[in-house]
Amino acid sequence: RRPTLQKASAQVALLNGLCQLSIGETQAALEAWDYAVLSSQDDLAPVTLALSRYHQLRLLIDLGRYNEAIKLRDVMPSPNSPLFNPYAFALGEAMSYAGQDDGLMGLCTEIFRDQSWRKDPFLRGLFYLFIRGLTRFNFEARVLELLEDLGPRNELYERVFIFAHIALDEGREPIGRAATRWLLGHHESARWRPRYHALEARASILRLDQSGFKRALNMISPSSGAIVSIKRFRELPSA
Repeated sequence: RRPTLQKASAQVALLNGLCQLSIGETQAALEAWDYAVLSSQDDLAPVTLALSRYHQLRLLIDLGRYNEAIKLRDVMPSPNSPLFNPYAFALGEAMSYAGQDDGLMGLCTEIFRDQSWRKDPFLRGLFYLFIRGLTRFNFEARVLELLEDLGPRNELYERVFIFAHIALDEGREPIGRAATRWLLGHHESARWRPRYHALEARASILRLDQSGFKRALNMISPSSGAIVSIKRFRELPSA
């Protein structure tokens, strides 16, 4: 009877925390979830335990208390829990906001060693979160090693492609261009090379390189008559 009462007490505390949060009482919410965690130990209420910690994590991030949030990595839910992926993404956010790149890398390599980032929207978010942070660094051997550690070897080219894409999205043209050149020098796949030349074209736009832009387009569509300038198109008589 006592374990049942303790389990119910944990569930009440979880709901109380949500109620406190809804009226802006953030500290009271954290305290309620602390009580829920204490009442859920010894596997009495694993779902309540995971939910309480997840809500604590999200609220600490919202409050800007990133270091406290990161400490909750030590009590991540089981990989079999439906909360594991959203919990991992929230941890990644906290690490990113706190500037803890090494911690974020450790989290990502641990998770993506055994599963693909494609399988879940939270995992995709975590993957892109890390790649965006990685584009702050020059595309050199160490960055390539980190990308290799994020999953199967046969998906490395795709990860470098995403890295280059995000670097250009962030306006980091030299870094995106360096990654694109590496792809063109190492990956001969006919299916992928037009995409790499499209990255070259984007990089040329960012550095205002008209001749480079034309060269990249010609590599995508070699036919001399395939590309018509907008000016010439406007001058064509209407039917």
